[in-house]
Amino acid sequence: MRTFEKRIRAGGGGVPIRVGIVGCGAVARRAHVPAWLDHPSAALVALCDPVPEASRTIAARFGLSCPMYESLEALLETSRPDVLDICSPGFLHVEQTRRALEAGCHVLVEKPPAPGPEQAEELARLARSRGLKLGAVFNYRYRDLVMRLKEAIEKGAVGAPVKVYITHHGPVVFTDAPWLWDERRSKYLVWEFGIHFIDVLVHLLGPHERLVHVLPIEQLSLGHTTDLEVTVSFANGALGRLEITQDTTRHSSFFTQVNLYGTAADAFVRWFPPSFRLVAGQVSPLKLVWEEVASVSSVAVKLLRGTHRRDRNISHHRLIAAYADWILGRANYPLTFEAVLPTLRLLAEIEREVPTYRAASSAAASRS
Repeated sequence: MRTFEKRIRAGGGGVPIRVGIVGCGAVARRAHVPAWLDHPSAALVALCDPVPEASRTIAARFGLSCPMYESLEALLETSRPDVLDICSPGFLHVEQTRRALEAGCHVLVEKPPAPGPEQAEELARLARSRGLKLGAVFNYRYRDLVMRLKEAIEKGAVGAPVKVYITHHGPVVFTDAPWLWDERRSKYLVWEFGIHFIDVLVHLLGPHERLVHVLPIEQLSLGHTTDLEVTVSFANGALGRLEITQDTTRHSSFFTQVNLYGTAADAFVRWFPPSFRLVAGQVSPLKLVWEEVASVSSVAVKLLRGTHRRDRNISHHRLIAAYADWILGRANYPLTFEAVLPTLRLLAEIEREVPTYRAASSAAASRS
């Protein structure tokens, strides 16, 4: 068994960041646990999930012998980690973050960091008052293709951005975790999945000026809002658009594309096979063929080397490394709760235009 004491020695000496994880589902298993275990200055000291089998699955897969808990209170009281990494369902994030901060932990929170900007600001104030570091997880900013888009903007390769159009067609929500199936609770299409792409728009274009258009489509037979079209005007004069569909009866293929149109060049991004094209003028057919060959070859090489699974989650590795550097005082972290408020404000405005989510929020407010 790989104990966390051995993990400390493997990290090259010094006192490591002692990390506890609450929520041992897919995102913890596939992304957060491997990322923390890869970090030379971190040690996993506790796992927590109300379903014990979830914690045991992670422990068995990674050879861990750290304590496992069914309640967050027990973890905080007994293991006392330096950092609590929250990977639980989104509707639990605010209360779990508050408890961890009150217990003196730095906190890293999976998306959504909070269900609205007001709650995020409240938690940010609590963290500041206690001298603790509170970070959000918007890992799409750390994907290779998004980083290349951001670099193209910052270096002036596209000139001034005019429009960013994002299209995503994916499977229906019932292929995801069961806790997401209750739309009124999870607000899945906006706060649990669309949040990735809205954050990409804000990351590339900055704070928004106004919400121009929102078209939600609810499939009554599924009991879910499955389609969402959003158009946003940004303060820099650019226009952002997201068209997301999570319903296999309304499209025949799965894909994600990001098209950035600029005054000097356009950038065309395809999620898989990964492709980034910077185009000004007419496309050369030979160059297009070569780019397609290179795109497919890159996937083949990763499969042959056995690195495809790790590379698929490289964005979480980069993000957690950046957060750890913040904890260690080596660098600032770009995804503090204060820094992601522009994304949360835009999401809150979109939510108010989706009837099911608006009704759920009104019901929750009346109960409180």
